[in-house]
Amino acid sequence: MSYDDDIDPFEARLAFVEMLGKVTAASQSTQRPAHFAMKHSSLYEDLYQCIQERLDSVNLSARANLLGVIDTLCMLSLRSSFTGYLDLIAADLDGIFSKVLPKGKDGDMNVVAVKQIVEAWKRRGLFKDLPAMGRVEDDLAGRTINTEGGNAGMRDTDILRRIEEDRERHKRTKEEIWLQTNESEGAEFETAWETTSDLGEGDAEAIRAENRRYIPDYPWQEDFTTFLRPPPAD
Repeated sequence: MSYDDDIDPFEARLAFVEMLGKVTAASQSTQRPAHFAMKHSSLYEDLYQCIQERLDSVNLSARANLLGVIDTLCMLSLRSSFTGYLDLIAADLDGIFSKVLPKGKDGDMNVVAVKQIVEAWKRRGLFKDLPAMGRVEDDLAGRTINTEGGNAGMRDTDILRRIEEDRERHKRTKEEIWLQTNESEGAEFETAWETTSDLGEGDAEAIRAENRRYIPDYPWQEDFTTFLRPPPAD
C-alpha cells in the first residue's frame, strides 16, 4: 500500500469528518473512511482524534457504525504492517467500548454489533493479551440483546432499521477476507488493468477466430489495428 502525504492536515480532517458523518452499517460505507485513513497514515493521530470526537457526538446506533470503521481500520493496518492506528486503538479500548456499549438498557442495543466485532478481533488475534478485551467479553456475557434500547416508544421503522443494520454488520464480518487493502475502492479492477498485457496481433487474431467460430455468418468488422499501439519510432 502506498501512502499519499500530499494533503493539508486541515483539509484531511475536514474530508475525513465528512466521510465519518456518512457512515452506515454497510461494508462499503465503513471501507471508504478506513482506506482514506490508511492512505494518509502520516496524519494517523489527527485522523484517529476525528474518530474519537465523532464517537463523543453521535447517538448509540451511529457509534456502532463507527466501531465498524475502527474494525476495518484494524484489518487494513494488520495487512499493511502499519501499527500507528493499532497502537492508539489498543491504548483506548476501554474508552471505545464504554462509548459504544454503555451500561444500561440503551447500551444493550449495541450488544450484537459489539459481539460481532469482538469475535472478528479474536479470530485475527487482535488485542488478545489486553485486559480490556477480557473486560468487554465479561460485560457482553452478562448483557441482554435489546434491539429497541431503552426507548419504549421507539418506532417500528427504527427497530427494523436496527435489525437490518445488525445484519449488514454480520455480513461485513463474513466478507472481511475479501476486503482489499489497497487504498482504491476499485482495487480489483485497477489490479487487473495494470497486470493485463497490451492487445497484440496474436490477441487480435484470436478474437477474429472466436467471432467467426460462434457466429460465422455475422458481417464482422474486424479491424483491430486501431487498438494496437504504434511501433516505437526509430
